[in-house]
Amino acid sequence: IEIYGGVVGTETSLDQREIGQHEVNVTCEFGDPEDLSDNYGNAFNVNALPELPALDIIMTDLTFSGMNDFSFVFISNANANFKRCIWRDLKYEAYGVYVSQGAFASFENCLFHGLEAEGNSETFCFVAVGGDILYTNCTFARIEMRRFGGFGPGETIELRNSIVYENFYTGNYSGPEYPVIRHCIIDNTNLFFNGGDNFTDPPGFADPDNDDFSLGEFSQAVSLGDDAFVTDLFDLAGNDRFNSGVDAGAYESSFFRWGCPDPNAWNYDPYYDVPSDIQCIYEPECPGDFDNSGDVNGSDLLFFLSQFGESCGSPFCGADLDGNTIVDSSDLLTFLSRFGESCLPLDGQEAT
Repeated sequence: IEIYGGVVGTETSLDQREIGQHEVNVTCEFGDPEDLSDNYGNAFNVNALPELPALDIIMTDLTFSGMNDFSFVFISNANANFKRCIWRDLKYEAYGVYVSQGAFASFENCLFHGLEAEGNSETFCFVAVGGDILYTNCTFARIEMRRFGGFGPGETIELRNSIVYENFYTGNYSGPEYPVIRHCIIDNTNLFFNGGDNFTDPPGFADPDNDDFSLGEFSQAVSLGDDAFVTDLFDLAGNDRFNSGVDAGAYESSFFRWGCPDPNAWNYDPYYDVPSDIQCIYEPECPGDFDNSGDVNGSDLLFFLSQFGESCGSPFCGADLDGNTIVDSSDLLTFLSRFGESCLPLDGQEAT
């Protein structure tokens, strides 16, 4: 089964579509547009008979909205692939994406936002019960959920090149294992047990208040992704995924990542597109002199404050003076003890 959106209705072949330019909205909106409780059920429901061969399903360039039911995606005995799809303005009472009975669901370049879990006290956003779920270059933003997801032994949930940010959790992840997360920006550090190359920096969405979850110029998601994970050459808006290093999230930006290319620097950025030596920060002659000016002064204070509270999983963590992987109050005490001091030898004396 293959269903393609992104059309205006006059096309006679798939190659005539303008990817990312035309929204095809699959909605079950009834009654009051402000009231989701009077709408129809699951946005996407495949419950194939287990004695039959598994269905192969492709869904591309579709927007799902206005549903209110048990799940907004329910898949059983099927292999479903979603590309460049949007789920928005949905309420669900039990599970967001439910994959069971040996089924598989893959989402690439998809956006989930404005989703609200309600009702069932065991609500999850994503769950695999006997099935597997893979998310590649997806964005999850402004979702109300009890937990990020859960699955039983033998199932997998994997996120790659994705952004999970500005969501509301009333609980933590549930399951015997944690999902595999690689090259992602994510706001729930409880999930940082499998995978690697993940960050908690704000993703720098262009205009999230107006539902624009593309990336701003200085987003930490720019070039964060791994090219090897990409199978869809176009992002959610139809942009080329390989105009520079692959970005994390559903949208590929036109920006390049400027970063320090020196592995010996405090703020070495392995994901840089354009090397910038002037951005490199090195260990100072004395603690607190971050700009190597010879004095611990106001400019160093500004740098310290910009890093306060940051984890050293970030590419920029030069203010971690005690090496405990976070810029915290102990670093502040060390910095304040040095404030106003000179780091250069004066009148033949040793530097302090």
